[in-house]
Amino acid sequence: MRSETKSDEHEVTAKRISGKNRAYIMLAVLFLVAFVTTFNYGGCGKSSSGSSAPTVPAAKSWGTAGLLETDNAGDAYSSQVAFDSGGNACAVWQQSDGITSSIWANRYVAGTGWAGAALIETDDTGPASSPQVAFDSGGNAIAVWHQSDGTRNNIYANRYVTGTGWAGAALIETDDTSAANSPQVAVDSQGNAFAVWYQNDGTTWNIWANRYISGTGWAGAGLIETDAGDAYDPQIDLDSGGNAIAVWYNWDGANYSIWANRFGSSAPAAPAAPAAPNGVSATVGNTKVIVNWNTSAGATSYNLYWSTTSGVTTVTGTQISNVTRPYTHTGRTNGVPYYYVVTAVNSLGQGSASSEVSATPLLTLTRVGSYGTSSYAQGLYVAGSYAYVAETVAGLQIIDISDPAAPNQVGQYNNFGDAASDVYVAGSYAYVANGPSGLEIIDISDPAAPVLAGSYDTTGAAFGVSVAGTYAYVADGFSGLQIIDISDPANPTISGTYNTPGYASAVYLAGSYAYVADGSSGLQIINISNPAAPTFVGSYDTLGDVWGKAYDVYVTGSYAYVADGNSGLQIIDISNPAAPTLVGLYNTENDARGIYVVGSYAYVGDGTSGLQIIRVE
Repeated sequence: MRSETKSDEHEVTAKRISGKNRAYIMLAVLFLVAFVTTFNYGGCGKSSSGSSAPTVPAAKSWGTAGLLETDNAGDAYSSQVAFDSGGNACAVWQQSDGITSSIWANRYVAGTGWAGAALIETDDTGPASSPQVAFDSGGNAIAVWHQSDGTRNNIYANRYVTGTGWAGAALIETDDTSAANSPQVAVDSQGNAFAVWYQNDGTTWNIWANRYISGTGWAGAGLIETDAGDAYDPQIDLDSGGNAIAVWYNWDGANYSIWANRFGSSAPAAPAAPAAPNGVSATVGNTKVIVNWNTSAGATSYNLYWSTTSGVTTVTGTQISNVTRPYTHTGRTNGVPYYYVVTAVNSLGQGSASSEVSATPLLTLTRVGSYGTSSYAQGLYVAGSYAYVAETVAGLQIIDISDPAAPNQVGQYNNFGDAASDVYVAGSYAYVANGPSGLEIIDISDPAAPVLAGSYDTTGAAFGVSVAGTYAYVADGFSGLQIIDISDPANPTISGTYNTPGYASAVYLAGSYAYVADGSSGLQIINISNPAAPTFVGSYDTLGDVWGKAYDVYVTGSYAYVADGNSGLQIIDISNPAAPTLVGLYNTENDARGIYVVGSYAYVGDGTSGLQIIRVE
């Protein structure tokens, strides 16, 4: 008996072959020995004219087992197979790439053999599992599975079209209240199909279904049982006329019982406006939002409604009539969220609105060139045609960037140990934040032969530095912002401090403000008009990497560019220092730790990926 407590994932026991630590998907071609016998029983499907001796066809036997997939990155399991009337088959299974599980398929072509394993879904947000597959008489197949979006399981489908291939994975239910699990699928001879699954509404597990109409598409998910108690593990089948029966078991608080529901012809449905489109999505570009959706049965056109306020309806939203999918909404403002619903229209009127989606357009960024430094690039400063990179164990590296597409190293100073984290250049000096050793001042009058001029041991761990006039502003870890008098580079002294709430990693000065990359506290904006008594102005919580840290910051005009670890480059509007907002981002290859901007280019110190150059027009 199944437990009353349901998990979001369907448990699978994978058989291990020859002691290996992965499950192989093995499938031998099965030939059944068929015995055709007619009896004089007069029952359904039997002859009533008398009996005859059974006819025995030629004997058939098993072939040789064959491996259907060869990807050894992770385990493969939960295989399913279906045949069509022509002897073609399709196998589907769940397979791990070492990070997440995906759905794969291999098609058997009668008279030819297996065509080769193919990935039929590419969304790596969360694992995909429990695949099922069914064929129609024309050799077309539909596969279904459930897949996590990082919060809950959702139901997906992909259709194989003979002569074309897999059409692409599609979400066939959009209720995000809670998880949807363990889909089943059946197809009739005309290519119509039903998928069923069980889904939680936040309190109870219920049975849902979605109908695929040949030549039209998925009609939309619908609840097919409303009985009190939890309902689980539905199964579905169709007859040649497109009628379907779904069965499941239901817990009423005392016993499990078997239930059924039939989809079939009765009185013709009254004509109506089309159902709300499902599968609505919104993606972004520079000053634009692209809205897409699945077609609705019977629709002749679609209307789009949008707003900059959540909760948009056909009454409160601005209407755009007769749109086609995908629709690109241009002329939007970067950094502003936009909200959308879609309606389907036919001669009987406009149907109900879809579920709401939203997106925030952002700047489009592209890489121009890179230089692979020898250690771990963190801090960066550009002066003239040189980039100065603070590179932990490799010290200070000086790179010629006169050609952004082909940078090259010209000099290096490496006497810091292993903590060179940030660098700022003023005049003929490079000021290096050197961790526990504090501030190091390097004479760079000859870029090919830099030398030490002076130093100051701060109370914390110096990770960021910026210079204005005769003061160096040091981001000093848990000691916050340290302000050091550098009027004599050989003998620097402390002037003032401000204890930020996080872990001060970097600082940039603009006007009377110090912009501090403050680790888990994001971007902090400090008034430094009086270096001896700095004060708080505003802050912005950046997206952060898995540790939630802002590492470095650069300011130009009304924008602060933040190197935000695994979240890459973040661009923040600081035109109002008390209320900064996000307007752009670019996900770099590794771990964004340092940032500098000149003209149309952002130069990012990107961990083991070295120097990344991003166009930020």
